[in-house]
Formats: sequence, C-alpha cells, structure tokens
Amino acid sequence: MIYRYETGLTDPSVGKLQMIANVLEVSLDYLVGAVDDPRGQIGEVDLTDDEKQMVTTLRQEGWPGVIRLGADRVAKQLG
Repeated sequence: MIYRYETGLTDPSVGKLQMIANVLEVSLDYLVGAVDDPRGQIGEVDLTDDEKQMVTTLRQEGWPGVIRLGADRVAKQLG
C-alpha cells in the first residue's frame, strides 16, 4: 500500500495519514509537507500565559531577557 501511495496510484485517507503520522511520531502537517518541523506548529492557544510571556520576552529581548525573566521567577518563589 505504501508503494501505491508513494507512486501516486492511490491517495491515503485522512485516517490512514493520521495512523502513519502516529507511527512515525510526526505531525500530520509535516507528513503532508505543510510544515518543515516534524512536530508541527504550536498555536498560540496551546501556550500557557507563562509560555506566552517567555516567547514574547525572547522575541523582544533575546535570551538575556528570558534569563532575567527566569531569575525574577526564581527570586519570587524563594521569597
């Protein structure tokens, strides 16, 4: 069947594509060539508020900003 998919003789169903993606441990988007990252893309809704803040800080201030953010969090936890 894989030969038939690879040669274009037949197209797999969405269910079969999902099974193949699961076995290969890649995202369905990656399997069909929509993204280059095998893990797929993380949507903003998939991030917690802390994660969103870290991404925003990384984009605005780079790694020094993320390190500062982490140090601030640790200091708050230690009281």
